[in-house]
Amino acid sequence: MQDGRSAPTFRSRVPVPGRCGNPLPKGVAGQGRTAVPCGQPIAEIASETVRAYPRLVASQALVNTAIEGAPMVVGGTPVATLDYFADLRALCALLLFGCTRDAVPESPRAARQALDMYAAERDRKAEARRALGQEGADFRCGPRTRYFTATPRRAALMAAIVPPAVAILAAPSSADLVQQMRPYVEVAERRSRAQAMNLPAYFEFSPGLRTAFGQCLAPSVVFTHRAGLHVRAVQKRR
Repeated sequence: MQDGRSAPTFRSRVPVPGRCGNPLPKGVAGQGRTAVPCGQPIAEIASETVRAYPRLVASQALVNTAIEGAPMVVGGTPVATLDYFADLRALCALLLFGCTRDAVPESPRAARQALDMYAAERDRKAEARRALGQEGADFRCGPRTRYFTATPRRAALMAAIVPPAVAILAAPSSADLVQQMRPYVEVAERRSRAQAMNLPAYFEFSPGLRTAFGQCLAPSVVFTHRAGLHVRAVQKRR
């Protein structure tokens, strides 16, 4: 839904298949209780062909197969359909956390532009929160980006992040799952190592994804019985 919740935007109206159900913008129609759906016929919206992007087409076909109830596999392990989509949602959140257009080179121009816009807004909010912290204010009161609890509003943005997420899940084995996930985990770590450590909990990773994520994290400490914890940099100097 538009505000990220699971409730319909217009609870008292019967959705019309094929027509946009989002509310009209401010100044065009009433707001709140007087708001009305857009009603735009979706089939008449100008679109960009994706025939030149087989990865995107294949991803959509696989998602359609899952929707129809076909048996799905994640990292070589059969999973229920709902579990597959839960994993897909979690990985999309991971990509939204740190990815830029460099991570989706095979996407249509509109998809790359949508990711650029999203990343710019995401980074602007992060910088505003950091500024609050530097000023001694509570950074939790600053703007925030909802990676997991809100659905992206632009189909172009979904076209950028869904294909790599589908490709990760399609890894034929657990070892391949780690290799497929590693570049995106590294991006998340570069953006914020501290936050990256908690992403599996924030994004409700399944046990399989959580294990693969842990294997992707760059080692920061090692343990010995005699000396306890040592920073990795110390090990490198030896």
